[in-house]
Amino acid sequence: MCKNFQADPALMVALESLLAESKSPKFDRRESVVEAKLKPILEGIQDNLNTRSFMYIPAERAKYWENFDIFGEDFLFAFPKAAVLEMLEAGKRSACLLG
Repeated sequence: MCKNFQADPALMVALESLLAESKSPKFDRRESVVEAKLKPILEGIQDNLNTRSFMYIPAERAKYWENFDIFGEDFLFAFPKAAVLEMLEAGKRSACLLG
């Protein structure tokens, strides 16, 4: 999940380390131990998310967001690169503004 919002690399290392550790048969699965290991990770996720802004796009509009197929298969080759990028930006705006 943290890869979706480009989490801090140290947070990713902590998550991967806990995942690897949890696969060991010697991993202490007592609730208090797991909670103690998860608490700093959850705080790190919260800190990472607090530094970002998010935009909600309803599901029916999300199809316009970075959708290379919205204009058909050949549009990538039919227009100059700058025009293609502008068209994709228009799709993003449509996702936010359609009502």
